[in-house]
Amino acid sequence: MSNHEENSGAAADNVTPIAAAKAKAAAKTERPAFMGGSLPPVPFKEWDGLTGNPTRDGFRMQAAEKRSINFGNEYPLRYVPPLITDAGPGRWDVLNHADNLRWMLYRNDARLELNLMTFRVELSRADGSGLLEPDDFTARSWMLNKCAETGVKRQSVDDFAYYVARSAAYHPVARLLGSREWDGTPRVDAVLDCVPVAPGKEALRSSLLRGLLIAAIAAVEEGSVSNKYVPCLFSVPNNWFKTAFYRAMFDVLPGAFKSGVSINPSSKDSVRMAVMSWFCELGEISGMMKKNDPDEIKAFVERREDEWRPENEKATVIKKRQMVMGGTVNKTYLGDETAASRFPTIDLAKEIDIHRVNELLGWEWDEAKGVAVLVDEEQLIQFWLEVRHLYRSGVPFVLDAETLKAAMAETDRFIDRGEYYDAVRDILLLPGNASTGQYPWDKPGYDGRFTATDVTAALRAPSSHSGRVGRALKRLADEGVVERRNHRGAFVYWKVPDEPTGELPL
Repeated sequence: MSNHEENSGAAADNVTPIAAAKAKAAAKTERPAFMGGSLPPVPFKEWDGLTGNPTRDGFRMQAAEKRSINFGNEYPLRYVPPLITDAGPGRWDVLNHADNLRWMLYRNDARLELNLMTFRVELSRADGSGLLEPDDFTARSWMLNKCAETGVKRQSVDDFAYYVARSAAYHPVARLLGSREWDGTPRVDAVLDCVPVAPGKEALRSSLLRGLLIAAIAAVEEGSVSNKYVPCLFSVPNNWFKTAFYRAMFDVLPGAFKSGVSINPSSKDSVRMAVMSWFCELGEISGMMKKNDPDEIKAFVERREDEWRPENEKATVIKKRQMVMGGTVNKTYLGDETAASRFPTIDLAKEIDIHRVNELLGWEWDEAKGVAVLVDEEQLIQFWLEVRHLYRSGVPFVLDAETLKAAMAETDRFIDRGEYYDAVRDILLLPGNASTGQYPWDKPGYDGRFTATDVTAALRAPSSHSGRVGRALKRLADEGVVERRNHRGAFVYWKVPDEPTGELPL
């Protein structure tokens, strides 16, 4: 809008004269709503132009008065940006400042919000009716256009967009549920009962999955969550609707559900992909465990916040963890016993009753699209309102000691102990020779002690496999079946409770 157009519009609106506003500005120190202040929000055309900073406003009034003299009629104070410097009679330069960006947005009935789920800066309508532009690229172009029209520095878009949006942060799931109340119809247990497990395992299944759901709500209600376990749905067949089950519950909004993610805790791109959602389905967990340090994976699961440094930026971004994870697996996938407590397994007895799940949660299969579509959003919302009711009623998402013990016992058989683990364990449990008491791996001078090479020979396995046998022996040592000690750079073992005496030969 040109200066002449702004001036003409001011005369038509019959705005308050600047002279009358001076006394008001001297005493007014409350910031307007669009600048994060406590004053009630008003449309831009009804704003008196005061920012709550008497020094700033006094300078702005002088600038507006000079411009009014140039044009011959009153120039509205609201058209003067919050921070300016003098550039001659009736002219000014606009400073590169966050308040000027806020003013430009306010003037154009827009606002910036930070989506805490996707961690995106969103350009929204000021009345809260939705996005003004659908993506980052068009939103930036829109703001640059408006900067050119209003004289605001275009650099302010890049410098202050996140800062301005951070003061209007929101979580879309919290906004979706809002102040609504659960209708009292139970849905959670009915949905969990659609996951078939062996008789006697139903309570464990429900505890793990219910805890996951409550942790997801806790992430929204508390602002962050540290859920210390990732329930994994297991079946050898791939078509038992494991991913579809997670999607039916968590795909409540665009960006809320991500599937098939493999995490590398040391990769910022991998971390960002996972945490910029509400639920993340981990796929290929066995490969993830082999490619990364298991301790790093376990530490990642337990985090309460994630951080990374964007490309070409000096500052580190810190995002509170508002995401939970679940896994889908179809083979032995854990390479570390200590990971069993972080990745408890739910062994499916048969395929999930996804048709019943869809019916309960408002989904319907679309043959043409080849995917389920949400046709009754209210059912899914009520499902999550029930979960929120459980959370607010004090139902915990942290596993108690008994449940954790049962989960670890169930998960134990999914630990990949290597191809020689069973064979090595079996031979170690054999009794000694009936007449001599010796074991197949015994050799003179070792007094019951043995090496991986000795056991490899006893198994009649290729000598090149001694490293694999050694890994099996290490696991058995961790489990207390054998003792292990380093001797001259090599490990020697003996059976528990035997305690060798004497020195080993050189």
